[in-house]
Amino acid sequence: NWFPSEACKDVNSAQFKYIAALMMKHIQACACNAYEINEFVKKGTSMVNSESLELGGAVYPTISLSNHSCAANTSRINYGTYCCVRAIRTIFPNEKVYDNYGLFYHTE
Repeated sequence: NWFPSEACKDVNSAQFKYIAALMMKHIQACACNAYEINEFVKKGTSMVNSESLELGGAVYPTISLSNHSCAANTSRINYGTYCCVRAIRTIFPNEKVYDNYGLFYHTE
């Protein structure tokens, strides 16, 4: 039931093509712009023995505009359904915003 019944009668209709295009756009966005949502579970007094539990995934189109770096200048933090990007060092004018797309552990 993604398409209204009248749109299914004519796959060349503007309404059918519009809905199909929106679906394709979102499917493509999920393939390269999805982020893991993790919960950091601290065990004992050391951060080293802690673990990151994967809770699911989400698509944040604006955050996906950042570039990848293993030495990122930002960190992503989830608050419920919101994702917050915070600078972890000074980002100078005209400097790119970098995010680490993979798992990142703070051990200090």
